[in-house]
Amino acid sequence: MELDKKELIRQCAAEVIAKEGYYNTTVRMIAEKAGIAVGTIYIYFKTKEEILDYIFLVEHNKRIKYLDELQKNNKSITEVIQSFLDFHFSELKENPSISKVLVQEGISPLMSNAEGIKKYWTKLPNILAEMLERAQQNGEIRSMDSIIVSRLVFYLIRGSVYIMQESDAASWINKVKEQIVSLILDGIKK
Repeated sequence: MELDKKELIRQCAAEVIAKEGYYNTTVRMIAEKAGIAVGTIYIYFKTKEEILDYIFLVEHNKRIKYLDELQKNNKSITEVIQSFLDFHFSELKENPSISKVLVQEGISPLMSNAEGIKKYWTKLPNILAEMLERAQQNGEIRSMDSIIVSRLVFYLIRGSVYIMQESDAASWINKVKEQIVSLILDGIKK
């Protein structure tokens, strides 16, 4: 099945940006990677910034959808965290270019107001904070500041992915995931 053009552009942009860095990437480079005309990109995106933002928005939406499904199934907080991290790391392992873009390009002050990037960096931790708060109220986990803990968890995950990117240690992904899960679950248990 052929990818739709917008998804093709997103995937090719992620590959180019992962390799060249956002600021060194041009729309022409993305078009060449996708095998399409530069003008075709401008049908879907007004700027290169919109392409980067769309990469984050798609990844954010995938994770939100997955978390929504987990919450509908009334799983315990430990099951939700384990399942979410399995999903998250599986997604990153499946597409290392996306993984690299999420880690290296999401902290640019120039892009901090972009909708997809902002959602990725704020809404996901906020959802985790809400889940931790409910788990505390249900007596599942110890008392804690759920907002601080949710951000610590989120940045722990981001930092571990960054380390794997920097050390080219994709083979560590399962071990890293296991260590993160253990650290988080041990940290929140009663």
